[in-house]
Amino acid sequence: MWNTRFPDYEVPLGVEHPGPELILNVPSAFHLFVRTGEWQAAHEVINLCNGAFTTPGLKGWRAVTLGHVNPGETVARFDEAADFFIADTMPATAEDMKRRGNHWSGANQQLWAKYFRARARLVESIRAPKKVKELLHQAADALTGTEAGHHSGEVSRFHVLIKVLTKLLSDPLSLDAEEARREYQLEIRMSGESGQDQLALTFISEAANGFRGFATDPGSEITCNRLTHALEALERIPTIGPEVTEAVRPEFGQRALASILGPMRTWMHKSLGGITDEARFRTVLLPLLQSGLPLYAQVRHGPLEYGKDIVALLEIDGEAVLRQYQVKCGDIGQTKWRESKDEMETMFQVPLTSFQLPIVPQRTEGVLITNGHANTYVEPVIDGWLREQRETHGRSVQFMHLDALVDWIAKEHLVNELRAALQEQGVDAGEA
Repeated sequence: MWNTRFPDYEVPLGVEHPGPELILNVPSAFHLFVRTGEWQAAHEVINLCNGAFTTPGLKGWRAVTLGHVNPGETVARFDEAADFFIADTMPATAEDMKRRGNHWSGANQQLWAKYFRARARLVESIRAPKKVKELLHQAADALTGTEAGHHSGEVSRFHVLIKVLTKLLSDPLSLDAEEARREYQLEIRMSGESGQDQLALTFISEAANGFRGFATDPGSEITCNRLTHALEALERIPTIGPEVTEAVRPEFGQRALASILGPMRTWMHKSLGGITDEARFRTVLLPLLQSGLPLYAQVRHGPLEYGKDIVALLEIDGEAVLRQYQVKCGDIGQTKWRESKDEMETMFQVPLTSFQLPIVPQRTEGVLITNGHANTYVEPVIDGWLREQRETHGRSVQFMHLDALVDWIAKEHLVNELRAALQEQGVDAGEA
């Protein structure tokens, strides 16, 4: 026998078995309208039954609805919704659980609160386009954790797009377009195809290829118009829209221009040149060397280093090369050069034990690296010593000053690694 009931709690969707009865929960009209995105209809329910919105979940979805029907309030309403959803905590007692219909889900806390906090930041960028890059990073941070647990195709798709936009507005060439497309296509397979999917995949591919084209062949890329096509696709995606697209458009232009002109390196000079502690400088350099996937890399500074502050075993053109670095801070003058020269000679006179090396090096190189320069008095002395080492002793040695270091970082695409290493050491990483 079937009975119809109108419980005084928020009705959960689906089927549950709280006891000997089988209860089929029928979603309310409000929930159905929200699920299908019929916001005006959901707003009508709010006007008719405003006193029924008593639980954190219902208050949250009411705020979401009001945000959709009142564009001037969207940021505040989406933030309000996130606050309500985060307050939907698990009932503390059995009596509290009973008042919830013996049902509680963490979806509001773990999924919807994060999603609408991120949506609020995105809409905020319409009013503050100069802060769009910062707001996108905040949106990406807000979505952290939605990859696992409760799932929504809408949230997952949005998360992929936000991660792509964040990369494009910070370092476009760091975007792995194929990986982003695979992540998005996995979501299509999990939750079914939607009308925005082809637009999103087009945006990812066209944007990535466009920025790469400006970096490698700007003359041809100007005639391809791929960034324009990417933005046209982006503005037609419902969760992004034309207004947000207009907010990111100037940043796209700036990044395209930067790709043509090359990296702005002033901040790297300033950040690296400002390090005065050699231990900190060594710690910054090590992850840069490790990013090249060496066979071995280690800081070896200490009383028994024998001139080797850092060593890295690399495979170059099929040959195992051991590079030994002597690390100094600041400009090299007469006193610092005498100390460095002795250490550089010692690094060759006392070979590195092969105990930790996976293979025996076929060639050994020495590098004196500094975040300064050689001053004019010692410059000819260093040049003569380097020539003597090569011609008389057959040693491969080089001097890497600050400009050469920055050039190497840029050419090897290590800017992100540098920024992360600097931040770990509490050094201002500046802006690219």
